[in-house]
Amino acid sequence: GLIYAQGGGSRSAGRMGPRTTSGVTFLVDVNVTEERNQRLVGRARQIASASFADDVLGRVGNSAGYSLTLLVSSGDGPRYVLAYSIHRLRDDVLHVPQLAVAHEHRGKGLGRHAIRWLIDRAEKAGSTAVLLSSPPQAVAFCLHCGFQRRLVDTAGVDSEDCSAGSVLMEYVLQGQG
Repeated sequence: GLIYAQGGGSRSAGRMGPRTTSGVTFLVDVNVTEERNQRLVGRARQIASASFADDVLGRVGNSAGYSLTLLVSSGDGPRYVLAYSIHRLRDDVLHVPQLAVAHEHRGKGLGRHAIRWLIDRAEKAGSTAVLLSSPPQAVAFCLHCGFQRRLVDTAGVDSEDCSAGSVLMEYVLQGQG
């Protein structure tokens, strides 16, 4: 279901609970088929098509286990999608085939917020690592966030979890691996 949060700090709701930080809110496990979510999901699709060739959003909500998280504006009035991530937990690893920030909102720390949220989610789930499919132009950003290139070894990585032309990045969680 869709989770809304307002104000500062975290409130418990849904599986992971919403996170509100610096005027932005994470909407967790968004149901892509609900009518009330269509405007937000449509905007996530626009951001996705500007950043990736693959339609991973089309896999959310099916038996593959992908979840959609939206990073939206907080406060009064309509919410605006600033960024999104698609992820699933498989074999003790959080796989992130897509994470993107809307072009007009890049450079404001939103990508770092989204990365931190994904790492927190992985830690709470007992994961050993986060594997992120990164467009080549975002590799430096991922390295800055503590990820490392995962070379050669693609054991346990489904081709659906790595977008075409992307670089597989890995963040090993503390005390793991």
